[in-house]
Amino acid sequence: MKLRVFISYSSSDGTNFANKAAEIIRKTGHQPWIYYHNKTLGVLVWQEIAKRIVNETDVFIFLCTPLSCHSWGQAQEAGYALNHRKKTITIVIDNAQVPLELTARNYANTSSGQYLDTVKEIALDLPRIIKRIQKLNPQIEATIL
Repeated sequence: MKLRVFISYSSSDGTNFANKAAEIIRKTGHQPWIYYHNKTLGVLVWQEIAKRIVNETDVFIFLCTPLSCHSWGQAQEAGYALNHRKKTITIVIDNAQVPLELTARNYANTSSGQYLDTVKEIALDLPRIIKRIQKLNPQIEATIL
């Protein structure tokens, strides 16, 4: 089963992690999507990102790095995913602070040194993992980040 995977990252310290995740996810037969440009360009950019998350994503991966808590763009992406009840996996790198809204979600803790192995393990098992993640009830109001 080929899954469409949106990778959310902080451009301050997560670009290399995101690129490596995309490469691994692609090699395991899934279709990753990353927004590579400045995440504060404007409304059209956010409409494109929101459309991708809402209509073209099977699973949303939030790369939680030490500077993620300061990333406005990454918070927006997570908000879109949560508000539209996307299946979400958070990968916490080097004990980064996890946004409160994501603490009850599926997540993996890893170090920078073990990151590639962790992502590979998740990517290889992705279809089984997302089957285990419950679809949130659309009647329950989501919290915006």
